[in-house]
Amino acid sequence: MSCACFVFLLCAAAVAQTASGTVAPPAADPGQTKAAIAQMRAPIRSVPLSVVVESLTGHKVLPFDSENPSHAEVLKRLNRAAAAVVAKIKSEGGINSKRVNEVGNAVEKYVRAALDAEGLPSAVPTGAKSGRAREVGYPDITFTFNDERFYMECKTYSAATAGTTMRTFYLSPSDDPKIACDAVHLLIAFETSRAGDTYQLVHYKLVSIEQLALDVKYEFNSNNRRMYSGNDGAVTIADVACE
Repeated sequence: MSCACFVFLLCAAAVAQTASGTVAPPAADPGQTKAAIAQMRAPIRSVPLSVVVESLTGHKVLPFDSENPSHAEVLKRLNRAAAAVVAKIKSEGGINSKRVNEVGNAVEKYVRAALDAEGLPSAVPTGAKSGRAREVGYPDITFTFNDERFYMECKTYSAATAGTTMRTFYLSPSDDPKIACDAVHLLIAFETSRAGDTYQLVHYKLVSIEQLALDVKYEFNSNNRRMYSGNDGAVTIADVACE
């Protein structure tokens, strides 16, 4: 599938979404619908984040320029903030969690506090339409410096998973996207070391992700109401209460 076709599909998906986050049924005839679905079999790989974001939101992903004095200062402050996060968690004896996924959520709170302390006032991004803070979805954090907006994703990883192809970055169309303006997009990632249920941070990376290569994985889904109500095309052929 061509990049132009990919951009068209992304825009169509974003426009078609309703307030409930679902996509309205296609108005095309069955033949056109089948043809569109058949196109989905063609893999779409290595699409730059900048293309995806602008297609979905209309906002540009601005490049991080280390030669820009303002960006160079941001990098210095980010390094200090990251080091402060590592030191703070170490001083508290690490993060205790039985689920590795919860460690990343815990680290995010430390990152925001460290950004604020470094003069990079941070917040949870708000929906472009609703204006409400949204915890779920990309990106995790927004901060400003010299009146310039930055978006930041916060991740954790282990030495064993760093080089794998496990999917850990997700960006989906939304009728209320968290990206509300042109901005630099960054990633802060901490390598974790585990002893039992205690995690320490042992390494960090700061990454500019303007050109991060993204792949598309199509998925068709439904819900319990559709499956069990006898409506929306599902026909109940037995409905028996068991003693």
